[in-house]
Order: sequence, then structure tokens, then C-alpha cells
Amino acid sequence: MKVSILIDDEDLQSVKVTQEEKIIDLKKKLSKIVNLSVDEIILIYNGNTIQEDNKTLNDLSISNDDIIQLIRSPKNPQVIPQQNNNYEALRLSLKSNKYKLNEIIRKFPQLESVIDNPKAFEDELKKIEREIQERKRKELEEIQYINENPFDIEAQRKIENAIKKENINRNYEYALEHHPEFFGDITMLYINCKMNNHPLKAFVDTGAQKTISK
Repeated sequence: MKVSILIDDEDLQSVKVTQEEKIIDLKKKLSKIVNLSVDEIILIYNGNTIQEDNKTLNDLSISNDDIIQLIRSPKNPQVIPQQNNNYEALRLSLKSNKYKLNEIIRKFPQLESVIDNPKAFEDELKKIEREIQERKRKELEEIQYINENPFDIEAQRKIENAIKKENINRNYEYALEHHPEFFGDITMLYINCKMNNHPLKAFVDTGAQKTISK
């Protein structure tokens, strides 16, 4: 799965993770991206600072497409980021990065109509957060029901539906990652350039898995 990391209220990065990945391992991964030590990284989720590095993303109910804020450890430990400012920082970050904006709108299309309205954007994002939390609450209730009634017919049906849903999500993520042309128009851009003084045509694609030339 992937989570979006808002770095210093400016840059939004999509990072591949697993639900069993520990926070400390996520910090190590992010330290290479932001060129900071693990101790200098503070992660914030749903407005709350993540304190326990040994917990997994699953322990914290962090799931696919969730947004985690990354800030540098402040020199003054009393400095606490305001959540309202976080919403506005995210909005401005998205407006300045068309690629990330399109990525977020694809996941949450309701944000497109409010991206230019700070208050409406904040309200819509809070609504999305509430819906995500409610969905997670229901999922936890289902898991608890299945654990308590493993041989119940209804529990078996829930297990079957969960497996189908997981397979659909996995196939969707694979298609989105490797065949983005199925989800929208793709512009093929070739440019003339030189490599080691040899003229060639290079194919430009910001979402490509690898660089090719011909």
C-alpha cells in the first residue's frame, strides 16, 4: 500500500509501506528522502504526534492513501504545530504541485471543487478524515466479530468479502502503478538530447518505472 507524506508543510511524497511496517522503519526510509537522522524526524497523524516507534502502521490504524505529516524536530520543544495550519499547508502544497494535486483528486475527487477555498478545503478534509475513521471502526468491529465467532455463517461471509475486497484493491493498485494509461489520457513526450556525445531520443514520463531511450 501507499501513504502520502507531507514534508515540512511543503512537499507531498507518496511512499510504499506495509501495514506491518514499524514506525521506526518508516522513519529510516524517510530519513533517506529528507536527508535527516531518524531522531530529527517527527511524524504526525490525524493531528497527533506519533510517539511510539515500535508500533506498526496497523497498530495505529494507518491504511492505504492516508496522509502523514513529517516535520523536523524543533529546536524549541514547546513549539507544537497547529492542525488548522496543517490543512492550509497541505492545500498550498497541492496547489503548487500539479502532479500531486491530480493524484489526490483521483483518490478524493470531492477536493477538486474546494482546492481554492481554504475553509471549504479544511471542512472537506475533516469530513474525509471522519469517514476514514468510521470505516476503520467498522472494520475493527468486523474483525472482532470474526475472532469471537470463527465458525458463524455471517463471519464466514465477512471473511469471504474481505478477501475479495483485498484482491480487488491489490489488482487496482497494480494496474494504477503499471498501466496508468487505463485511468486517463497519457501524453507521450520524446525529446532530442545527447548522452556521451551520442544523439538520441529520450522518452519523458514523470511516472515511469524506469528510464528508456531509443
